Amino acid sequence: MKNKILIFGGTFNPIHNGHLILAEHCINEEGFDKVVFIPTMNPYYKDTLDFDTRLKMLKMAIKDNDKFAYSSIEKRYNLEGRLYLILEKISKLSEDYITILIGSDSLMNLDWWYKIDEILKKYKVLVLKRDEEDEAIAIKIAEYKEKYGADIKVLDNKRIEISSSMIREMIKSGKSIKYLVRDDVEKFIRDEKLYV
Repeated sequence: MKNKILIFGGTFNPIHNGHLILAEHCINEEGFDKVVFIPTMNPYYKDTLDFDTRLKMLKMAIKDNDKFAYSSIEKRYNLEGRLYLILEKISKLSEDYITILIGSDSLMNLDWWYKIDEILKKYKVLVLKRDEEDEAIAIKIAEYKEKYGADIKVLDNKRIEISSSMIREMIKSGKSIKYLVRDDVEKFIRDEKLYV
């Protein structure tokens, strides 16, 4: 039986409770059988931790939820952030229905993505609305539907005001990040003196 899979890509530097709440919200609202977290291999941000450290925290954060999974597919096959290649590889390994989660900022810049025409013809897209920008999003979705026959839906989301950059800044300032990340992730960050 085919499952409904949501691909949730990101830097996860570090993964935080906002990511987890959002993933669970997607399951509840859209009926996904599984959310697969895919950390990016080599992001272009200077203060990003190495892939293996970020993956270790990701595994800790999702270990108690059987509807959450992770994949190191980008590193394993050296796909360097090319979503099209990642999706094609996943499709070869599985026959599940695949949906991609993206932010509304990414929606506005899809034209620059590698093989975006193929992505939008083959895969469903779920857009996370960050701000009150309904009209701009609707215009862009209509454009992609007409151009590629894209299947794009906006997620009705309760915005969580947590970000990885905020957490990194709090750590640098010596502030507590308790309740913003999972307890074991917080301990790991503290023990390994990460982001200081």
